[in-house]
Amino acid sequence: MQHDVAVFHQAKQPLILELQSVPEPGEGEVLLRILASGVCDTDYRFFTLGLPWMQEPLILGHQIAGVVEKVGQGVTSVEKGDHVIVHFVVSCGQCPLCQKGQDHLCLNWKGVGAHLPGGFAQYVVVPERNVIPYSVTALPPEQASLIPCGLGTPYRAVKQANIQSGEVVLIQRAWVWGLATIQMCHQLGARAVVIDDEERRLAIAREQGADGTIDARSEDLKRALDDYAPIGADVVIDFTGDPQWVSRAATLVRRGGRVVVVGRAGCFGEVKVDILTVMFGELVLTGACLARRDEVEELTRMAVEGQFQLAPLLTHRIQLIEINDGLAMLEQPETLGVVIVP
Repeated sequence: MQHDVAVFHQAKQPLILELQSVPEPGEGEVLLRILASGVCDTDYRFFTLGLPWMQEPLILGHQIAGVVEKVGQGVTSVEKGDHVIVHFVVSCGQCPLCQKGQDHLCLNWKGVGAHLPGGFAQYVVVPERNVIPYSVTALPPEQASLIPCGLGTPYRAVKQANIQSGEVVLIQRAWVWGLATIQMCHQLGARAVVIDDEERRLAIAREQGADGTIDARSEDLKRALDDYAPIGADVVIDFTGDPQWVSRAATLVRRGGRVVVVGRAGCFGEVKVDILTVMFGELVLTGACLARRDEVEELTRMAVEGQFQLAPLLTHRIQLIEINDGLAMLEQPETLGVVIVP
């Protein structure tokens, strides 16, 4: 049996729709029929930049919701017909960091849709330990596909930030991750202020409940922030990966505040922070990387219980044959989630 796949061959070149044999699940693996596959900013960055470690040809796509079609030998936690999402971080389970419960920092990790075949296809094989069952009657597949990255990435950042009730969180960039962070802040009793340099994205942030918005092009950002946090934000979470934005974040956070850098795929550069700001301000500057499996499980439970509004985070539904159009949509400031559905 064969299935359609969209294959990445070279950066800045269209993905090519091909027919390939449906893969067979090996021992400890599961074959999924894909019901929804999100097109993430990370996929767009892979598509436009390519990265040195990417081995082309490659099937991108790491936000996957599907139904179990077949299980390999030894699989016991799921069976044919179960609806699942895919935790895309495939950890080794053996390295020192996995042993510490930090599977998202695994020394030998591989990513579905980054190192391994991903979701821009009709079928995909993943390890049993990377599928998380959920109730499809409570959550449509296209919304469920947002959980592993669209929710998982900002959730890891929120955990790193240790946000407390009553705090003000400044969110740098209002795409899906930033908008999901607004909901997470409100769940914790914190206020969410969004900073962006696109007016349309700022308008979307206001529509989706931001407690305030700031145009990053303002001449005096500190004064603009005064309306929400006179002594500076308690937390800044950065989704830009821009060294200038990250450096500036250190000037917008209060003494004793925290800056969490998520960035974007393929971002790089040096962040310049005044040593006195670090010393006398007790600045905490940290990163947030991917998400742990237990965090994705927790998010899945919360989403099924209705604790997140996922529908507003999706703006475009496409078919696999339209994948290149879907990637182009991510260039537009009004585009949020793009999802491939059958």
